[in-house]
Amino acid sequence: MILDWNDAYANAPHIPEGAEYPARFASAADSFRGHLSRDAAEYDIAYGPDPRHRFDLFHPEGESHGLAVFVHGGFWQAFDKSAWSHLAAGARARGWTVALPSYRLTPQVTIPGITQDVAAAITAAAARINGPICLAGHSAGGHLVSRMTSHTTPLTADVTSRLRHVLSVSGLHDLRPLMNTAMNRNLALTETTAS
Repeated sequence: MILDWNDAYANAPHIPEGAEYPARFASAADSFRGHLSRDAAEYDIAYGPDPRHRFDLFHPEGESHGLAVFVHGGFWQAFDKSAWSHLAAGARARGWTVALPSYRLTPQVTIPGITQDVAAAITAAAARINGPICLAGHSAGGHLVSRMTSHTTPLTADVTSRLRHVLSVSGLHDLRPLMNTAMNRNLALTETTAS
């Protein structure tokens, strides 16, 4: 039985040196971008009017096999695309173009609004890159990419027809327990939006 929902969703305190991980990720992402040739990446491609409506594209050497999209986590209230660039390395080395979007965060927007942002980013990236589409996301990003395959997906039929794989890494899927946390002041989850 969980008595402290805030503790149950607090990752960093339960991982040795957990508080250092965000800085490590950002450093690795910075290093990855610093070693790319000028034509290997495009940065801050707009997919909407908000300053966070931006994605980066990392191109493979040679012809692209398709589009891989990685959506970052952060409980829908932290981080942006710039801390995760290094996660494009594996798919890019295997011939895929990789898109990493930022999206608006809570409390500026609700989780359904963020879902719309991610769909818009995927759609904009898909318009630039031909072929199959694979989606991956971590934590809140896992939830967001999974939403792209639900019966209420915000993606259009032509984009969903190109989806080949979706990977949720430690995704948050049952959002109802989050209503019991202090995070819900920002998340603003209700029974309707948590279901």
